[in-house]
Amino acid sequence: MPFERTSEDAPRRRAPQPAKEPARPPAPLGDMRALASAMGNQQFARMIAREPAAEDPERCAVDVCAVPTPLGAMHLFIVYTNEKGVQYGFRAGPDLPGGILSYIEGSYGTYTAETFQDFDRQALTVRALSGNAAQGKGSLLSDELIRVTDAKVKYEWFGPNSNTVVSHLLTTCGIPRVTPVSAPVGWDAKLFGPTDEERQNGRGGAEGSGPEGNGGAGGAGGY
Repeated sequence: MPFERTSEDAPRRRAPQPAKEPARPPAPLGDMRALASAMGNQQFARMIAREPAAEDPERCAVDVCAVPTPLGAMHLFIVYTNEKGVQYGFRAGPDLPGGILSYIEGSYGTYTAETFQDFDRQALTVRALSGNAAQGKGSLLSDELIRVTDAKVKYEWFGPNSNTVVSHLLTTCGIPRVTPVSAPVGWDAKLFGPTDEERQNGRGGAEGSGPEGNGGAGGAGGY
């Protein structure tokens, strides 16, 4: 959070000292209070902000988020928080506007308004994993999202769509398959066709309903 203060808290300017007065020695670097006083509060706060945060596995988390689309359906994406508290978003959608004759295209990046298309602090959110259990999931999510994009899967409004990709990422990356909304469009659609082993065992594809999933179509269109 930004360092905030009122105008009364601002440091006062020091009166000019006589030229003959010797300069004071710099404050010891080990004394953080003295350093802050020597630099000024604002400059000191900026310096601290540039320092890399210590890594702590307990910061790690995987959140599944949902935002509304213009057609009324809910669009899902994933936010991963790493050991330093930095957040990354993972999403998918059609590679052409409108989704007609499109392929599914995934993207990911730092979760900020400037770098992630779906950024929304008001998004409906459910936590799928946290702490040590979530550590390292960011790499798995990015690798699988690249594989999905490279597979050139046809985009369909009712699935496979962006929500199908989120469901697939959670399943494939060992993350509980949860959603913050009921019955998102495409949640139970198949992203890839069944493998030979799945055909022999009478199973569907990589996706499908699970005990955590919500079936059915939840809106007028996917995203």
